[in-house]
Amino acid sequence: MGKALRMHSSSNRGHNSPYLLHLRREHIASGRAMNDKTQNYVFISYSRKDLHFAKYLGLQLQNHGFSYWLDKKDLEPGTDWELEIIDAIQKCKVFTLVMTPESRASKAVAAEIDIAQRYRKVIIPLLLDGKAEDWENLKTTHATSVNDGDIPNRFYTALSRKIIQANKHAENAGNISRYADEMTENETAPRVERDQYGMPNAVPTRQRH
Repeated sequence: MGKALRMHSSSNRGHNSPYLLHLRREHIASGRAMNDKTQNYVFISYSRKDLHFAKYLGLQLQNHGFSYWLDKKDLEPGTDWELEIIDAIQKCKVFTLVMTPESRASKAVAAEIDIAQRYRKVIIPLLLDGKAEDWENLKTTHATSVNDGDIPNRFYTALSRKIIQANKHAENAGNISRYADEMTENETAPRVERDQYGMPNAVPTRQRH
């Protein structure tokens, strides 16, 4: 997917360009969402040179019952691809990365990883080629080897578990938010004085005229 931020862009809009940095900060600050519904899909980040494997990965995800986001499949003509990519990363449940020397050298892939980390997304790397330890920004993240072209079942098991955990986390966060709102409302509501039996004290009524 990294190729999206490279191939779709001009040379002056790379990972470190003022334009993209400003765009990402503005987007993260505003909380712009792709849509209002949380979706259980997997975002695929890859180098353009690994497009064939990225498509294969997407097909295998689909065969195992997962939805996925791939720029070549999901970017529509005329859309602002930079914002769409940021939205897709923000709303995904899991961010998966195809690790190769080409994707490691891609500024676009680096930008996508940075955005995923800013949104605290679960990152599951697939090591297709090269060495996982060469990725400084993911040195503590375990990578699953797929250098023989086969994707092991433990990858799909991990995906299922991480998606369930992400949904529970989102649900808990929603409950905490609602509880905080209720507490705020209670704090602003007028206090009702009660007598020794727990009954509300009489509130003076208007005198009859």
